[in-house]
Amino acid sequence: ALESQSARLCRQLATKEQKQQLRETAELVDKLSAAVERTEAPHRMDAIYEFERAHLRLHTLIAQCSNCPALV
Repeated sequence: ALESQSARLCRQLATKEQKQQLRETAELVDKLSAAVERTEAPHRMDAIYEFERAHLRLHTLIAQCSNCPALV
């Protein structure tokens, strides 16, 4: 419920710059997700780590862009 509220506020209140940063981060998450699928077993954990880090960053950005300190 909190994440959907963050997303709603983000959509309404984020600046152009914040929206661009969100798009770029979302594109990175998509690329890293695809990279995990292509990565061989010995290096898969590193790829998963990078994906998870970017994914967490995306969700953190959404909360920050809501401009609501209680949601961050």
